[in-house]
Amino acid sequence: MLSMASKMACDAISYTTPNQLTILGLLANVLYIQPNGLIHESQHMPWLQARLAPFLSVNPNHMDYTHLESLSCLKFEPFITRDLSQILNQKMGNGFNYEQFKTSQLGEKMLSVWEGGSLKSCQLTSVGQILGMMVSDQYVGGKTSMSGWGA
Repeated sequence: MLSMASKMACDAISYTTPNQLTILGLLANVLYIQPNGLIHESQHMPWLQARLAPFLSVNPNHMDYTHLESLSCLKFEPFITRDLSQILNQKMGNGFNYEQFKTSQLGEKMLSVWEGGSLKSCQLTSVGQILGMMVSDQYVGGKTSMSGWGA
């Protein structure tokens, strides 16, 4: 699976714009990339700041979604929305204060992109996940583990 998706990601990357790659990076961070192990409540906001802030200048539009869908990077499902509070509560674990997050400058910007940019209706494919993780590693630094990918 990883080999096939990696080949498709290599083919797709040359057809994407910087904005579209940023969309994939942000979605990968929100939907797939997890903190390493359990982190203390005091580390929630710094972790989210490091992972989300570099992507919040993104300006997604319907044409970006149509193009990324044609490259097999994402599925745009306008009738399905993903609840950001539920995603972050599950990702960050016990003690995550979503109310504090959403009223922070980071949270306000993230909600604007999530709701206003319709990211809430996007789901990454395996190709989009690989590209999103690659973009995330470039923006944030580090190397995201692919150990959870099975055959």
